[in-house]
Amino acid sequence: MRKAEGAPSTDILTENCQQQDIMLRERQYRLACEDNLSFIERLPGGYFKLIVTSPPYNIGKPYEGQLSMQEYIEQQRQVITECVRLLAEDGSICW
Repeated sequence: MRKAEGAPSTDILTENCQQQDIMLRERQYRLACEDNLSFIERLPGGYFKLIVTSPPYNIGKPYEGQLSMQEYIEQQRQVITECVRLLAEDGSICW
């Protein structure tokens, strides 16, 4: 996935962010700082009951840059395809 022109370097975004495992109410959670598509491609399919996401708007905000419309649509298509793969049969996606 191509980084949008003008978007911050991933070095800046991950400089102080390391993968962390945390315990909350006797359950383990993992926080990961990485490209969302690379991360979700490794998750098991059909597992999640709810996926909540907030995709970039692609309007040239300083923190996200801007892709061509064709690149943006292709990027979102890839993410949506992976989210559908991850979703349990009775699950929901809030996009």
